[in-house]
Amino acid sequence: MIRTLLLAVVLGALASTASAQMDALGPCNADAQKLCAGVEPGHGAKMKCLSAHEAELAPECKERITAVKKKVGELAKEIEEACGQDGQKLCADHKLGAGLLPCLGEHEKELSPICRDWLAAHRPKPGAAP
Repeated sequence: MIRTLLLAVVLGALASTASAQMDALGPCNADAQKLCAGVEPGHGAKMKCLSAHEAELAPECKERITAVKKKVGELAKEIEEACGQDGQKLCADHKLGAGLLPCLGEHEKELSPICRDWLAAHRPKPGAAP
């Protein structure tokens, strides 16, 4: 569950516009257009759709989906290790992908040093693509 929600966070960070999202999809672009044409972009919706059609995907797209899932798993583990206790204490009403990261950001002064450092290291850089 946490990995699915984090997938939405990661993909949302990768692409906030339709054209940027298609660039982020890379080898899954054609499959997304064919299998997920009616899905509105944003919050990882296209990637969730592609995952639901995994058996129909081109091999290159399957590789991309696998790589994204691996990265999501790594990030979920990092977030849990760095900010799990802070999240339980300060943002108990939020789950990853449902406002946890913004909530932690709102409590920046109350965060443990390790969580604060992790969030600072993973903030989008000014001028970077969303």
